[in-house]
Amino acid sequence: MDVDGVLTDNTLMIMENGDLLRTMSARDGFAIRQCVNNGIAIGVITGGYSVGVNIRMKNLGSKYIYSGIKDKWATLQEILDFKEFQLDEILFIGDDVPDIPVLQKVGLSACPVDSIQEVLSMVDYVSPFQGGRGAVRDILEKLLKVKDLWTLEHGSVTG
Repeated sequence: MDVDGVLTDNTLMIMENGDLLRTMSARDGFAIRQCVNNGIAIGVITGGYSVGVNIRMKNLGSKYIYSGIKDKWATLQEILDFKEFQLDEILFIGDDVPDIPVLQKVGLSACPVDSIQEVLSMVDYVSPFQGGRGAVRDILEKLLKVKDLWTLEHGSVTG
């Protein structure tokens, strides 16, 4: 998935030293952890770069963290070349122009409701939630439910 506009609400807080701060939904994190705990690989391909985002994704169990990427499609092709995934097995969540080449080719494409119109009109599923406000949770929860992997038990799963 993308980060800004998908895992975040597209807002950047600019610190005096130039660092950028983002906020993410803990509920999105819960769904990511549920996927990881059930053997579903999670990854991000983002044009931005943030140590905090990288740490957060690593702590949630993401194995694939690609930051500062200009060509997301080329990066996904590299992942496919070296891993055991097939293109039709990939669910990608994006929201903006840089995501379109990937969204057009994956097995399942999705986006938050506040994505740009071009993305909204082309994806397989539009979450009724905004980016950074539960869209990832909505999409991943539906995926897990279809696979009969969603559980209401609580315990070691943390977001």
